[in-house]
Amino acid sequence: MQSSRDALRKTEERLYEQAVQRETAGIAPSSVHPGERVKLITLGQEATVLKAADAKGEVLVQAGVMKLSIPLNDIRPVEQKQKKPVTSAKVTLTQDRGSALTLDLRGSMVDDACLELDRFIDNALMTGVHEFYVVHGKGTGALRTGVQAYLKNHPRVKSYRIGAYGEGDAGVTVVTLKS
Repeated sequence: MQSSRDALRKTEERLYEQAVQRETAGIAPSSVHPGERVKLITLGQEATVLKAADAKGEVLVQAGVMKLSIPLNDIRPVEQKQKKPVTSAKVTLTQDRGSALTLDLRGSMVDDACLELDRFIDNALMTGVHEFYVVHGKGTGALRTGVQAYLKNHPRVKSYRIGAYGEGDAGVTVVTLKS
């Protein structure tokens, strides 16, 4: 029983020493580049590298609003997280006004909105919908203008009009597709 405890204690001490060596080893000056995220060991927080290591072996980093000069042995690289692709178009299919469908493009860029509108038209044709609403909001009118310019040249669009009072006024375009 005592020998098991001694073996366990020795293993624990060896692992502790290895961890201490890893912590004090630091990182190579050539592996630190501006724009990288690093962890500041003594402060326990992440920072962004502003300048690579200088002659003294210190790196200029920014942690929040503070800019600090930190020795290389006090920083560790942070694993980069996979960034999720950002989609700027919010598409919502809703049953509204009987069998009419609604495409909500508010907050989208014109190019993204036109791509979503094209997909929506294809889906509407496949499901037999001949009229639907495009919600683009009132705002500056740039999205409305872009959407209507796209609809004007679309081969499957029969007509389009600004929404009437109660349909969404200038914030909505009502689209009628060819049969």
